[in-house]
Amino acid sequence: NYKPSRKTLINFFVGIANTDGYRADRLDTNKQPLEKDYLDSNVPYRTAGALIAHKLDSGLRLSLQYNYVDAYKSEGDGDDLENFESIDFKLSKEFLLSNDEKIEFNGIIRNVGDNTYQDFTDDNLVGLETYFQVKLSLN
Repeated sequence: NYKPSRKTLINFFVGIANTDGYRADRLDTNKQPLEKDYLDSNVPYRTAGALIAHKLDSGLRLSLQYNYVDAYKSEGDGDDLENFESIDFKLSKEFLLSNDEKIEFNGIIRNVGDNTYQDFTDDNLVGLETYFQVKLSLN
């Protein structure tokens, strides 16, 4: 994390997962694996990304996040998923209702570049998606 100012945050992240081993799907009466599934390709080796967030004087927060995920094999149905990249944008505004109570409105655009990628299973294609979120905090 790096904060060049009180209102700006820059974050870079990298994850490396070198899995080795197996998951036992069934055990015999001596609790030895009858069927096992090797996990080496079920986890993406590299994930990486960057985030920049800034709060304007009006209280509006803007954030832009880049994500990269290496190719991996889906745990669910065994599909081979290609590596992918996405850029997500978020716009937030928070309002104080009383002392410690607040409400926050968020607009999120996922995969801004509409670089369609496969997520989890072969029938779950992710393209440009828009979400709206309301968060209420009561104390």
